[in-house]
Amino acid sequence: EPVPNESRVSYALRESARRTAFLIGITWESLKKLFQGELNREEIGGPLFVFFAAGDAASEGAEQFLSLMAIISVNLGILNLLPIPLLDGGQFVFLCIESILRRPLPSRVRDVAVALGWLGLLALTIFALFNDIQRFFFG
Repeated sequence: EPVPNESRVSYALRESARRTAFLIGITWESLKKLFQGELNREEIGGPLFVFFAAGDAASEGAEQFLSLMAIISVNLGILNLLPIPLLDGGQFVFLCIESILRRPLPSRVRDVAVALGWLGLLALTIFALFNDIQRFFFG
């Protein structure tokens, strides 16, 4: 279907920025609800959920599949900015602390924080995978 605009490139840029901002808002709202206990933790999906959702979206057509990939990309981008030491957001926190202290953090502190980040992400991954297994094989 034709794009209702003379300049298809500028329309595409505006529309992609609008949709990305919308997805960012939904992601932040979902994270907030999750941490406030308003969102059921069983709704957290892991790699199996992504696999099955991608298959379902692909069977519906390229537009649905690409939309799902955009949603996943925005979600991963937001999650990567969380202040978990292993992720980019955590590295940013380290840089902020070091700029305030005007010296590098002791390597032991950084190592412990990164190890805790690993454990946290591993626990979240196992939790999400457990949810997936229950959802797809026992639910």
